[in-house]
Amino acid sequence: MLLTQRKFLPLFLTQFLGALNDNLLKMAIITFITYHLQGSLTEKGILISSVNVITILPMFFISATAGQFADKFQRNSLVKIIKGIEILGIFFCIFFFYSGQYSLILLTLFVMSTRSAFFGPLKYSILPQHLKEAELISANAFVDTSTYLAVLFGTILGTYLHSPIFVLGFLFSSAVIGFISSFFIPVSPAPRPKAKLHKNILKDIRISYRKVSELKVIYQTILGISWFWSLAAVVMLLIYPLCESVLGTSRNAVSVFMLIFALGISLGAYLCTKILKGVVHPTYVPLSSLGMAVSMFALYWATNRYVPPFENLHTVPFFTSFVGIRMAIILFLLAFFSGMYLVPLNTFLQTRASKKYLATIIAGNNILNACGMVFLSVFVMLLFHLGVSIPQIFFFLSLVSILVAFYILTMLPDALPRSIAQSLLAIFFKVDVKGLEYFEKAGKRVLLIANHTSLLDGLLVAAFMPERLIFAINTHIAKKWWVKIFRPVVSLHPLDPTNPVALKNIIDELKKNQKCIIFPEGRITVTGSLMKVYEGAGVVANAANANILPVRIDGAQFSKFSYLKTKFKTTYFPKITITVLPPTKIKVEEGVSPSLRRKQIGDQLYTIMTNMMYQSSPIATPLFRALLTARKRHGKGHMIAEDIARRSISYYQLILKSYILGRYFEEKIPEKNVALLLPNSLANVVAYFALQSVGKVPAMVNFTQGEAQILSCLHTSGIQTLITAEKMVTLMELQAVIQKIEEAGIRVFYLEQVQEALSYRQKWIGVYRYYRRYTPKVDSSDIATILFTSGSEGTPKAVALNHENLQANRYQISSVFAFNESDVFSICCRCFILLDWKWEPFYRFYQELKYFSTLLRCTIKLCRNWCMIAMQAFFAERIPSFKVMQNRRIHTISIILNMPLWERKN
Repeated sequence: MLLTQRKFLPLFLTQFLGALNDNLLKMAIITFITYHLQGSLTEKGILISSVNVITILPMFFISATAGQFADKFQRNSLVKIIKGIEILGIFFCIFFFYSGQYSLILLTLFVMSTRSAFFGPLKYSILPQHLKEAELISANAFVDTSTYLAVLFGTILGTYLHSPIFVLGFLFSSAVIGFISSFFIPVSPAPRPKAKLHKNILKDIRISYRKVSELKVIYQTILGISWFWSLAAVVMLLIYPLCESVLGTSRNAVSVFMLIFALGISLGAYLCTKILKGVVHPTYVPLSSLGMAVSMFALYWATNRYVPPFENLHTVPFFTSFVGIRMAIILFLLAFFSGMYLVPLNTFLQTRASKKYLATIIAGNNILNACGMVFLSVFVMLLFHLGVSIPQIFFFLSLVSILVAFYILTMLPDALPRSIAQSLLAIFFKVDVKGLEYFEKAGKRVLLIANHTSLLDGLLVAAFMPERLIFAINTHIAKKWWVKIFRPVVSLHPLDPTNPVALKNIIDELKKNQKCIIFPEGRITVTGSLMKVYEGAGVVANAANANILPVRIDGAQFSKFSYLKTKFKTTYFPKITITVLPPTKIKVEEGVSPSLRRKQIGDQLYTIMTNMMYQSSPIATPLFRALLTARKRHGKGHMIAEDIARRSISYYQLILKSYILGRYFEEKIPEKNVALLLPNSLANVVAYFALQSVGKVPAMVNFTQGEAQILSCLHTSGIQTLITAEKMVTLMELQAVIQKIEEAGIRVFYLEQVQEALSYRQKWIGVYRYYRRYTPKVDSSDIATILFTSGSEGTPKAVALNHENLQANRYQISSVFAFNESDVFSICCRCFILLDWKWEPFYRFYQELKYFSTLLRCTIKLCRNWCMIAMQAFFAERIPSFKVMQNRRIHTISIILNMPLWERKN
């Protein structure tokens, strides 16, 4: 959190308190003019605009020199000097007020504005010196938000002008605190210590303007920032006469409107930081500017025909009326879009401008801001002088806002449709984008590769990437009518897969430092996992010497736009996650034949895709939470397991029974580690997850071992409780083993007895937890399961696996093999040998588990599917890896397979 770090907090406090003093002094003067000075509405409007001009003039004349100072001298030392001058200015303000020399207070306001003009280039140039680029967006959001909070607090305090002691005391106190906090700002060295200072202020202004106009994109960014400050300054000033003369409300309504405006700015800035995720791009600027224009016109429409009451309304009656609520909503939307508009522009300026001349460029920005505010303020003064009403002024401002919005649209023609697409997708599909910072790190020449899950994939990637992409699309798909909808968002490049020369066009685009996207699978998945990965995308990247940026799309396969409607439980609006992985590159050996070169490229591309599937998986998820996620995704009635007795269990039954049984174990078993001595059965599955539901650790005991080895396992893991079943003890003739365990002081629970001992209270608590989706307070790094070695080389050893270990193995398997709900798993191994069967209910696609107690059934199933086990090695040696995944009914978990062969295929 930036607000807890020294590299940001002292500067944040210093600038916030300084802005608070500036606005408090200015607003106190404006409030005095509005409510205590005698005169007509026109005279008051002219005086208020004059105060605004006096505040802005130093920014125009001093900012350039301030930028030169900030580039030449150590910046944190300059901040200390400026804060010291602020204390002197407040002292003279107090003296002039009590001596009755009110006209000289305006001089103090001018001095304070001069101090602000010096501080502006400093604060925005210090931020990039101490913060990373990904942190600048949040930092600017905090700074911009605090500025309007300072305006809000200044307005509220300024309305209490009848208590000057409080106002002046607060001014002096905040100046002193800001001065103290300036000493904690980290050292900020000067980038140009040998720069020459000029006595001619106009020369400094010319230098700043020249630096600003050197780069067109910087100049356009500053123009956009200037428009915001100009519009915001005028709107804030018009709130006073708006409340008094148009709406007929008390002066307390001004504070409420200021609060609404500050909240709107804050929420807009906050949302912007969440959307941008540390990546600087102006995607939402056109949409925000259009929102500002529409809000300004709505402000005119709401006030134009409004008839004020005969007597001024109090604050509460006004804001509970239809008119008050409508005005509050309009002003909030104006501020909200303004916050989203300003933050990316400020950050873009800081990151794209030359670091050596950053303060000078920011000074030029302040000068243009001042010019814009002065020009617009003078324009409003002339309108007041001509007798134009406040609603009509809002109309003129809305027209100018619309022109500005259309100008921005001409500069960023694809940003508006992309931002609209982002907004709609984020609302309906709750799209979450991770790793977006890797997009910038990938460089200019980049080929994006993504897994193909649905018809939405192209739109998803194009909408949420910061730049416009070239999308290689199949010529057959390109002829579809709905493809035209995507053209404003992405540059479509039809690609004939039967024409080898077609790839050359994509290579040429990449060599022009364009960013392109290709789906290496060539088709939408029909399995839920990766399809065959064609090497064409790798050939393109290798030929163009481009970086490869893997992009994982997860969740879209469960939408109605996928090809998996018959295999998955699809919904209209599932949650979608887009994960951008670190960029990589394909490297091929020199001097190899073209066919071998193509094979190496294909193998590397397949490895990149499978690694992408694994690395973007949520392995840091506790087991029971993953089970709840699987239940939500597949439905509570989905059957997930069946044992040798032909008994099946659904998600609903498993989770509910786990909660009820887990509550019993929670009350009766105080220790964390609990042993399970059970066969491959549904009772074992329920008992396992019952322990997981209350944060306990199951230890899987090998009942085929001898008494001494079993006792050694229990003592090694510090187990005091063992759970088993009377039926198993009888059939396996384990009475002697159980007797030895009990003699060792270890308690034994029989599931049959536990079922009879369950109370109604425990059952009701289990039901309550089921509907509340209760999850234990465990971390993915906590131990999830304890296994034991066979003890063939001595005493059995305990192996503790945490949740992340198990999830990692689970996702490693699913990233290589294509599983879905039509697949059936047969588990041949006993539960204490292989824990894979415990993972299966978390798999995204799996339908059911078949348990075979004898190896014979496993052998029969293998022979039926593979025809001849003797031919296994022959076929496996000669078929590609992806062909192995296409044999659908071979998912038999056993330890007798040729493991080196499988490792080579994986």
